[in-house]
Amino acid sequence: MRQLKEIHPEYADSVDFLAVNVDPTESGGKLLDYKEAEGFVWPMTTADTDMLKRYNVTRQAGHMTLYDTGIIATSINYDSLTADGWRDLFQSLISS
Repeated sequence: MRQLKEIHPEYADSVDFLAVNVDPTESGGKLLDYKEAEGFVWPMTTADTDMLKRYNVTRQAGHMTLYDTGIIATSINYDSLTADGWRDLFQSLISS
């Protein structure tokens, strides 16, 4: 997510950022502490079981991009994109 922090200012007006925690054992307070410690400015929340099933989330540390309709555009599991990789991905979504 640190790469997203780097490019967030470039895309904040055209891409909605949302981090979703999938660990049901972590409290909202722990998530908020992490957000504040890292300086992330976008919203963060925890997924419920229905959301995990609906989007077929089976692992942690995945990245997913969605169209504004809720349709999955990309799904990347256990991969950490570079800042340039995120730029390329966002540009492709904005252009489509």
